[in-house]
Amino acid sequence: MMKEYFTKFRQFLSEQATPVTLYHYSRVEKESFVLDPDPKYRTSHSRREFETSPHPRVFFYTDAQNKEPLIQGDLYSATVDSSKIYDVSKDVDGFVAAATEDQYGTQITYWDEFYESVSEKYDGVFYTIHGDIGVVAWFKPIEVTRVK
Repeated sequence: MMKEYFTKFRQFLSEQATPVTLYHYSRVEKESFVLDPDPKYRTSHSRREFETSPHPRVFFYTDAQNKEPLIQGDLYSATVDSSKIYDVSKDVDGFVAAATEDQYGTQITYWDEFYESVSEKYDGVFYTIHGDIGVVAWFKPIEVTRVK
């Protein structure tokens, strides 16, 4: 009985929102500023990402040291509740599955549909690129502060 109580308590704790720090590199040269997912603020790097889907979003790394080599600039951060970020690898709400269909034996994911669905319930989405680089695409304006 006591063991079951502790198991349920640990599960409850693991499901609680916890603050996570996200990292963004920029050449803005301010102590803080608001990142806006509005398409008019896109950089050349993010423009390539928008070929996948034009859904408005800004990008963060989950580890300041594990980023794409071409990314330069000053390091900024923002702290958010983990409950506001959807984890693609777990797909607990089935967003990836709902946006994916089989076409002649090939799985096709409609990323516009995916981002639209996720953004109705979450503020961001976590996924990995290049095998091990954690990224969060954030859908709303968010203030970032320079890391000292």
